[in-house]
Amino acid sequence: MEENKSLRKDLDDLQIYSRRDDLIIHGIGVESYADASSSSGRGLASANTAASSDATEEAVVKFCRDSLGLQVVKEYISVTHRLQVKPNSAAAGSRGAAPIIVRFTRRRVRDAVFHARKQLRTSRPGVYINEHLTPRMAELHKRARMLVKQKKLASAWTFNCNVFVKVSELPDSRPIKVNCLADMSQ
Repeated sequence: MEENKSLRKDLDDLQIYSRRDDLIIHGIGVESYADASSSSGRGLASANTAASSDATEEAVVKFCRDSLGLQVVKEYISVTHRLQVKPNSAAAGSRGAAPIIVRFTRRRVRDAVFHARKQLRTSRPGVYINEHLTPRMAELHKRARMLVKQKKLASAWTFNCNVFVKVSELPDSRPIKVNCLADMSQ
């Protein structure tokens, strides 16, 4: 039993580490036919994979430059592609385009993009940037946000694909790294 827990924790840590260079950008519209083919998730995307990846990469570079004021060049991006979503889901973003997952080659650039996301609230409503969380961490973050709305926690956020919470707003209140639901009840 203990060995299973240890192995599960090791696997979780590896999954978190492998996603630390990724961000998911929601709400960037489709700008070209190649990008549209990657957004559709149909057979055409597989026929034009290189073109659609280049188009999606261009959309990310343009977004970073125009909306975030960051000089992100293609060399800072390892790979981009649109995630498949159900046609009428909220995850499709404000313009109906699928979210884009971006893997950066430099963590410093990824962190700059992630920190610049705050200015999107006023400049580009409906466009937002999230970390690429594991399903377990995404569920923990969702539960933590619900507890914040219920006023049972002061705040919840992610950093380096881990979930953190603050129990109170007091200045001496320290953030707690959340690994399981029990960590939020302290």
